Amino acid sequence: MTTMSSESSTSSTTEPACESPMSFYKDADKDGFGDPESAIEACEMPDGYVTEGGDCDDASDAVHPGADEICDSQDNDCDDATDEYSATNTDACDGCKMEVRQDGEGDVLYFCGGPASWESARERCERRGAQLVSISDMVDFAAIWAVLKPLGQEHWIGASDLEDEGTYVWLDGTNLGVSDSNWALGQPKDDAPDLDCVILNGSKLYAMRPCDVDAGLPWVCEGPSS
Repeated sequence: MTTMSSESSTSSTTEPACESPMSFYKDADKDGFGDPESAIEACEMPDGYVTEGGDCDDASDAVHPGADEICDSQDNDCDDATDEYSATNTDACDGCKMEVRQDGEGDVLYFCGGPASWESARERCERRGAQLVSISDMVDFAAIWAVLKPLGQEHWIGASDLEDEGTYVWLDGTNLGVSDSNWALGQPKDDAPDLDCVILNGSKLYAMRPCDVDAGLPWVCEGPSS
């Protein structure tokens, strides 16, 4: 007697993948922008997902790309800057007075009360998407001095010889020459390794100071207006 054996097979049907799947992002706070870490690829958008990512705080519907920046120590608009100037954040914020330049430059000057070391002041400017101010010409100088003149105080500005002793460089990469007419009498000093950072003093002149001066100083930042 011959025994016939039959081979049984199990088949499963799956929905064929679409030719062009899209990226979708979980939008927990329902503000129209999703958490970039939650991205999935799918043919159709699942419930609770959106097509726009970039939300840096998906637990708050007040925080997302394009949101109004306000003075609250948060990055409201997800641009990696905090408390920077915006149409809704124009007053003094976190100890810094904000002034839009009126000379056609389109930038914002931040006059910050401090006190801080030069490095700390630089870091605090960077949090706003700005930088310790670089002064390239008399137009820059006039815009800054108009605010600083009545204060009569030393302020950190964005020049130092930290990279190369005796060679003063602005943070925008341009040089501050030792023969610049804005240096105070006897400045900059030769062979002064502890005096690496530059201030604008109350007499409208540049001078060298230790970058970590004990008392700390106020400072001036400059950044884009938007």
